[in-house]
Amino acid sequence: MIRNRVPPSQIIEMLRAGARAAVDAVSDLAVAELKEMTGIQGPPRSLPDQPPHMDSGALNESMQKKLISNSGSEAAVIGEDTPYALAQEFGYAPNNLAPRPHQRVEMQRVQDDARFTELAAQKIREAMRI
Repeated sequence: MIRNRVPPSQIIEMLRAGARAAVDAVSDLAVAELKEMTGIQGPPRSLPDQPPHMDSGALNESMQKKLISNSGSEAAVIGEDTPYALAQEFGYAPNNLAPRPHQRVEMQRVQDDARFTELAAQKIREAMRI
């Protein structure tokens, strides 16, 4: 039986491609779930400590991800591009706005939910097929 030998450099490149695909897929799923979480149309306004309800839709529409590659490490930054996103997340005392966390809730879910881990593992396995 003859086995194909794969050079170590090719294995490393396949792992990097798998990591990129995993980060991309997991961050896409996180953004989709974050949009769903904040996609409840108001009124009424959301309660404190609950994700914000949608008013104009600007917060939901501004949600985006950015993939970052650095020296073989892969990451994604997920955030909103509206001036009031931080006030929603952490509250804003001058206006008596209580926090309506959504980013922190979703990032904790990414860490805890097995679906995200399985999705990442699937993408790495797909990249490693020889």
